[in-house]
Amino acid sequence: RPCTPATSGAPTSCPSGIHYSILDADTTVGRGASVGCERKNASGLTLVGGGLAVPEGAVIPDGVRADGALIASLVHTREAV
Repeated sequence: RPCTPATSGAPTSCPSGIHYSILDADTTVGRGASVGCERKNASGLTLVGGGLAVPEGAVIPDGVRADGALIASLVHTREAV
């Protein structure tokens, strides 16, 4: 599939931006971050919880329910989920 998340520093084929996703209230997405995948390639809708900040350059893959724990892990590892 064209939208596969980066792992272990490998580049991602997902373009930066927000694609086929729902972001709850007061959610921010850092520069260069990728949330979800283009609908035609997505395995499911991506959901990001309210009041969260997706770090710069982070990759949240399609079909994921991103909560505070997942976002915190991105802050510490700077890798995709």
